[in-house]
Amino acid sequence: MERAYKVVLSNIVKKPLKAFGTIYAYNLYKYQYVFLAITGIAFMTKRQFYKLADTNNPFFFTFITNIGLGAIFGWMGIGVFSLLIYWAGIWLKGRATLHDIINIMAYATLISLVIFVAGMGCIIALRILGYAGANYPHVWGNPYYTIAKSFYYFSRLIMLFYLTLAVIGVSVAQGFTITKGALNVLLAVLIVIAPIVLITGLRGL
Repeated sequence: MERAYKVVLSNIVKKPLKAFGTIYAYNLYKYQYVFLAITGIAFMTKRQFYKLADTNNPFFFTFITNIGLGAIFGWMGIGVFSLLIYWAGIWLKGRATLHDIINIMAYATLISLVIFVAGMGCIIALRILGYAGANYPHVWGNPYYTIAKSFYYFSRLIMLFYLTLAVIGVSVAQGFTITKGALNVLLAVLIVIAPIVLITGLRGL
């Protein structure tokens, strides 16, 4: 079984179909909540990026709080997203259980570790440079702006890759083609967006 985990972790990026096929075939859920906690910490770090980088804030207190809240609450968005994917998958006649979807998403979000490492590197660089709030020229070439914006765009790129992994993972778990798996994920997103658009439209009347 441990060999199966090694196969997954060594292939999750370069051969995701093989990795997710192994996860589903062997029901590799042992580290599911550990992965979700790591994901929560990474997402919380991204969300609190400027606060962590600001030299006006005590770093260690903010960092420890960030880890605690991230591990406990940061992954809840993934849980809700998994539930929506599961509901949408029922409409599309998928085979996966809610447990399957959450497990697949836990592995897909492991890529968020890259966001955490890059984010901490940028945060430390900004603190060394003396970053203290948003009162600086917002232009490329300014070190604060360049570091902050580089992390912003890099994290967006990683999130796009995460969605790609999610689509592949959902496709495997549901027994779908990649196209139908993408539709499953898209429908889950629309379940959230549609009511917001509708409410916004009604308010504009």
